Amino acid sequence: MLFEQRKPHPDGEVISLLMKRFVGSAGLTGAMQVTTLVIMTRLATV
Repeated sequence: MLFEQRKPHPDGEVISLLMKRFVGSAGLTGAMQVTTLVIMTRLATV
């Protein structure tokens, strides 16, 4: 995204697509971290 913003005429559609990808991957990473925490907590209390 930074490369696209540095261009003289940045393409808004490309930036939008990259931001959507970033938000999706950040959400997926967060969900995986919560899942890992739940699994570890359940294993520790069994």
